[in-house]
Amino acid sequence: MKLLGHHPTVIFVCSLLFLCACKTSQVVSQVASPNRIAYLIKGDYKHMTYDKLGHTYLITASNELIKLDKQYKTLYSYSVRQYGQIAHIDVSNPQKILIYFSDYQQIIFLDNTLSEIKQLDLQAMDFWDVTAVSLSRDNFIWLYDPVNVRLVKIDDQGQILLSSNEIYLNDRYGSDLQIIAYDTQVFLCTSETIRIYDEFGGFSSDIQLTNQGIQILDDRLLYEDNGTLYTYETGVQIKNPSSVVTALPKGIRSYFLYENDGMMVIDDKGLYRLGI
Repeated sequence: MKLLGHHPTVIFVCSLLFLCACKTSQVVSQVASPNRIAYLIKGDYKHMTYDKLGHTYLITASNELIKLDKQYKTLYSYSVRQYGQIAHIDVSNPQKILIYFSDYQQIIFLDNTLSEIKQLDLQAMDFWDVTAVSLSRDNFIWLYDPVNVRLVKIDDQGQILLSSNEIYLNDRYGSDLQIIAYDTQVFLCTSETIRIYDEFGGFSSDIQLTNQGIQILDDRLLYEDNGTLYTYETGVQIKNPSSVVTALPKGIRSYFLYENDGMMVIDDKGLYRLGI
């Protein structure tokens, strides 16, 4: 699940839930039947995320971005056709929302009403084949520069403010990268490795972790592996840092853990909240 959202809902739950504080090898040992929950909103959505003010954002199959209030009523919508599919959305700052169209290397910033603030053409700024971008903590832009194999931070004019040392990634991860800026750390994620940097682009550590989607929760990583949701403790050194959260219902397209006991989830029928 690429679109995170750094990467921020109620469906028919047809799977088994379980909570487990054991090792990841014990995933299938404890399960419980969840309650049947109605959809909050029905529709064909391919991605969702959630901001710190409690708003839900949905990307429709027709590539329209929709912002919902806390009662899941539509507040605003935004649609642009000429740049292809939305590859990434970052709502870490609800007043400056970043959406990225990787096919055309276009970044568009939206305000809290989903009105355009600014468009940036990365190719015009001499950045090529960029597959991963994120809003920085100070509202600049982190991106992975595959030509110079490094993580860079740029301003709205494309000027490089910070840069990491060279990063050697397997070529097959070129389209499978994700950048999440969280607090004073920057996470460069592939499906098998998470590289952690400080806010100045200095390398901190590597985590070897097979995953299909990452969300940052303070000193934990939330990640999915083959239909099961796990947390990974990053703040302490322990023998088995991964713990099971729950088995995920089949057919999920996107999810966001918004509280300790709940998730927002979309499948092919719509949006629902899943208690865990």
